[in-house]
Amino acid sequence: DISSLNSSAENLLYWVQAVERDGNEYGFKEISHSNRAIVIPESDIFFPNAFKPGGTEEFFKPIFRFLGGSNYLFQIYNRWGQLIYQTTDPYSGWDGTYKGTYVAQGTYIYKFQYLDVYGDSFHQQGTVTVIY
Repeated sequence: DISSLNSSAENLLYWVQAVERDGNEYGFKEISHSNRAIVIPESDIFFPNAFKPGGTEEFFKPIFRFLGGSNYLFQIYNRWGQLIYQTTDPYSGWDGTYKGTYVAQGTYIYKFQYLDVYGDSFHQQGTVTVIY
């Protein structure tokens, strides 16, 4: 079980080595190695359903357990379908403003897409409620 390992965005290569504790009756200490395995982490993505601009969370953005891949696009739309925020930087988020002014309290639409480490396209759309 490698679920508790904290790894970066890189693939994880691992193997097991077993060493005979006290040696055997012939005086040899045997060592055995397992096959090597490569683990490519999958992204777990969570989107908060509410956001308070200027609150404890500075930005509204996806929360990743692991992010790998490319072609990242994150967009925010108002209720009339007007694009009010867009980024291709996975570490940037929306601060709750449009043209330098905080938006009105209400529901906004987010759209998110990227290519994962396997080359599969991932799309998600939902809503976030801005509260003050």
